[in-house]
Amino acid sequence: MGYSAVVVLQGCCSSRAHAVAVMVAHCLARLGLGSTRAIEAEFASFGYWDSPSNLIISPSPVLADTRARVLVLPKAYMGMMAEGEVEALLRRCCDEGCCLAEKRV
Repeated sequence: MGYSAVVVLQGCCSSRAHAVAVMVAHCLARLGLGSTRAIEAEFASFGYWDSPSNLIISPSPVLADTRARVLVLPKAYMGMMAEGEVEALLRRCCDEGCCLAEKRV
């Protein structure tokens, strides 16, 4: 099953989460996964998005059992990670058999 959404959790600063969500959306488009949505969500509401059909991106580890795969990217939230690095991590997720919503072109 592929992911239907990439959920970017907001930590203490929503503007940083927004920047990460925009970067993730650009990366998904370049990977040919334009139908996969990049969604911003408050950290406390991650349970709503906790589904095997979603990928959660977080600034810190989620200290709860999750059904969703969690990708922890603190450097992206601090502005210290280039878009190409995020794209490479998303590509790696696809190559390891956990494709997002559709296959890469």
